[in-house]
Amino acid sequence: MNRPLIITVGIIVVLFMFGVWAFLFMFGAPTDTRDVFSNLGIVDTAERPEEINLSEKESVNVVLSLNGIPLQQLTVVPVAGFGVATTSSKTILRYVERGTGHIFEVNLNSGTQTQVSGTTIPRTIDATFSPDLSVVVLTTEEEGRKVLVGEIPENSETDLQRTLLPGDAQNISMHDNVDILFTRNNNEQTIGYTHKVATQIETQDFVINIPNLTIVWSDGHIYGYPKPTKYLEGFLYEIKNNTLTPIGPGAYGLLPFISGDVLAFSYANEGLDEYSSTLYEKETGVAKKIPTLAIPEKCVALNNNPIIWCGAEILSQNSDYVENWYKGIYSSNDSIWLINTVTQRATQIENPTQSVGRSIDITDMIIGPNIEKLFFINKTDSTLWMYTL
Repeated sequence: MNRPLIITVGIIVVLFMFGVWAFLFMFGAPTDTRDVFSNLGIVDTAERPEEINLSEKESVNVVLSLNGIPLQQLTVVPVAGFGVATTSSKTILRYVERGTGHIFEVNLNSGTQTQVSGTTIPRTIDATFSPDLSVVVLTTEEEGRKVLVGEIPENSETDLQRTLLPGDAQNISMHDNVDILFTRNNNEQTIGYTHKVATQIETQDFVINIPNLTIVWSDGHIYGYPKPTKYLEGFLYEIKNNTLTPIGPGAYGLLPFISGDVLAFSYANEGLDEYSSTLYEKETGVAKKIPTLAIPEKCVALNNNPIIWCGAEILSQNSDYVENWYKGIYSSNDSIWLINTVTQRATQIENPTQSVGRSIDITDMIIGPNIEKLFFINKTDSTLWMYTL
């Protein structure tokens, strides 16, 4: 090896060690390795933020601003499902993050958001809560379709306790905190079941010899109707003792909105390339046309209240609208409407394109306690929104 090179390297090492000794002599030994270069005078001295101990798991709360404009976006993450309930001291909203299955809670009085379940359930696509939000039914596509029942723990660090429903369970609904209602289908029948959360016992409620019916449980009644298409005439049926009783007239592309005593039909007009909606009085059989569409997922109403709130476009829709919307081919640009079932008038109360500069395709609309707020998902990106009435 080159002797002069060895001598040069040795001199550099000695000078470096001398420099380190001089630095320690002047400033003392650092308490943190990151302090070694903090006193070189290259940058101004700045106060170091408080150290975070990553070994300690802490619940980080987020506070949402809920006192702004009437129409507000509550999440930036996609939501699989949500629910709202009132306790003695607060009104809370719980939602399930799409894809992860994580459950979050928002105190609608204070705006504080916390995570109530960190159990990861991959590829979660749908969620249904019980009325008191203590139980949630999750549908996932992890290793095939699975339907899970989870009892939400009081401690967010405790795993979500899960049991299984049949993987082909459809029309999932909870109208109390102990029973889960659902159907299963085969090529010839639609079969209804009740699942007891506490005992995990399932009982068969009805068998209808029509496959793939959409089932609605409303105010103690069970209704069913076939998937809407403009090419076939559809009917709304009430199901009692395994028999079907038609409710109202049949129509092509029939799609009913049912909420207690409120009933509206949407249908494709024969001979006209358009979709229309009418209010229907079951006692009198009288149908009254309304000037906007009342699609089930886009509307909400309360018993003994003459008002329906709906998301619908301003312009009329052609006869392919409903099928294309359910298939995801068409995305609606909705406004929020107030429909008076007595006067048959529809009033536009919010236009998202004007108020927030965004097009919103409303789905899964519900109304909060005390008839103060509407909640819904934007079908375009699955984010959760709130509108203050």
